[in-house]
Amino acid sequence: MRNNNLKNKQLKVIFSSGIGKLHLVEAAVKFKKYSPDTNVILITSWIPSLFSLYVLRTIGLGNIAKRLSIRRDAAKIVDSAVGLLLPELTYHILRKIIGSEKSLGISFKIFGILSSLRLVHKFSSSTILHIRSGGGYRIIKKARKLGVKIIVDHSIAHPLSFKDYLGVENPFLDNKTLSPNSLLWSQVISDCDSADQIIVNSDFVKKTFIDKGYSTEKLLVVYLGLPERFNKIERKYNRDKPLLSLLFSGHFDIRKGIDLIVRVMKIFEKNNPNICLNVAGNISDSGKAVLNELGNPSNIIFHGYLNEKQMDKMLAESDAFIFPTYIEGCSRSVMEAMSAGLPVITTPQSGAPIINKENGVELENRSPEIWAETILEILSNFEYSNKISKAGRKKLKNFTDKKYVELLLLSYKSSK
Repeated sequence: MRNNNLKNKQLKVIFSSGIGKLHLVEAAVKFKKYSPDTNVILITSWIPSLFSLYVLRTIGLGNIAKRLSIRRDAAKIVDSAVGLLLPELTYHILRKIIGSEKSLGISFKIFGILSSLRLVHKFSSSTILHIRSGGGYRIIKKARKLGVKIIVDHSIAHPLSFKDYLGVENPFLDNKTLSPNSLLWSQVISDCDSADQIIVNSDFVKKTFIDKGYSTEKLLVVYLGLPERFNKIERKYNRDKPLLSLLFSGHFDIRKGIDLIVRVMKIFEKNNPNICLNVAGNISDSGKAVLNELGNPSNIIFHGYLNEKQMDKMLAESDAFIFPTYIEGCSRSVMEAMSAGLPVITTPQSGAPIINKENGVELENRSPEIWAETILEILSNFEYSNKISKAGRKKLKNFTDKKYVELLLLSYKSSK
């Protein structure tokens, strides 16, 4: 009956993004673009005014203003948008006091309560609630009673699998974070268990769910689309240049395997002084702890946050991309590097659609020596690196926004 209702009535999709990450905000915009007949509603965190954005830029917070403006732009495109300031404000107030993970758990709970109050009148039997995992407190129960189909969007390995990949031997890992028993992750698990369908962003994430007893029928892999600009980047490869440059982009954080990166670059510092690493991204507290403990090799260059033009230039001029992450959902930075035509060396946990040694290289071993040897092989063997970089670029050409929306529609219109 529910499926017939979806066919015969205008489809209404409510995207509930929670706080912080913007991928469901962007998903709402993409969905409206490629499915214009759908009634698209977005509920997200604070949607700033033009004056607020101006103030942020004036006080030197232009990067934050740029991210927040994505919400404001999205609100103009979708049919209806609701912004919730309190959850995000709570997070930023509590973050410095009790830490990011605890404050996220509290903030997501507030988001769930407020969103249920703001959305309940919008529910009908032809409604799809597409909600970020963790933000479903209270709202899922209300939606279920009104015949709404519940899609939970989850973009990291299943919380119960964290220790399987992170292990317990790494001294830089904080035992208080990424705990499946915390308020945040227990709510994430509850949302996933309550969903009609779970959308995950990689085959790796799907595997972690199946390993924890979830049925394959409940899981759908939907890789995010990539901007076309990456596939159009013209590589400036020069096999004879005196300095070879590796690239890492993203948060310089222990979860990304940056302790392994530092150890690898120390090997190169001693034995291969013609190799450097450019880091595009901010350094987290755990990243600072790693550098303080292991030392900061002279061949690592930190650039901080880069805008699109700067990032495109960095991708064009780099010789290889390294990303030894311990656990992800699907690494956006790895997919961008593949799309840009860079040979990528990462781990199976990156979630990227890699066939090992065909369109990228995946290493499960955490030995710095093996990573150094593999990187040297890529840098010294032009035919090999060129083959996998071309295959990676070709593979990622199919990961478009249009394809992403088509897969979402498939999920929405399928029966339970």
